[in-house]
Amino acid sequence: MASVAECFCTGAPHAWVPACGRAAGAARTSGPKLRILFVCTGNICRSPTAEGVFGALVAASGLGSAVEVRSAGTHGRHRAGEPPDPRAVWAARRRGIEIGTIRARALK
Repeated sequence: MASVAECFCTGAPHAWVPACGRAAGAARTSGPKLRILFVCTGNICRSPTAEGVFGALVAASGLGSAVEVRSAGTHGRHRAGEPPDPRAVWAARRRGIEIGTIRARALK
């Protein structure tokens, strides 16, 4: 039987599930940021879009200080430092998400 307690991440009601490993009422007092990396080939369309969408979801949930979202490409060394493809920027902006400030980087 699940009990409801305050989520240690957001403070919102959280149903404790034994598989999640968190005890009901457990508080997160410190710890490293959760780091998420989205990877695609060139880091100019797919992964920056994923970074932008997921980053917006993280910010909207109030977890911006606990989660770091980035993107990188496996073969994009020649594009390092460039913004995403203008079509990806346009498509994201149409949906209220800004990815134009993201710069390509290669996976190391």
